[in-house]
Amino acid sequence: AEGGFLRYAEFLSNGVFLYDAEGTKVAEISDQWLRISKAIINSGLKIGRFVDTVDGDDIITRWEG
Repeated sequence: AEGGFLRYAEFLSNGVFLYDAEGTKVAEISDQWLRISKAIINSGLKIGRFVDTVDGDDIITRWEG
């Protein structure tokens, strides 16, 4: 906002909060959780012991254990 303050991140004792250019909260890290509405994963993601890997148009899920 012209002449105003644009908030993009807050670092508070109860979490980290990220905002877009319009001031809408888009991500939150608190209580050991990451909360987001959308994500783009370009190469890989690990959830527990499951590993997802992007290979062209395919996503390969494997158990790592």
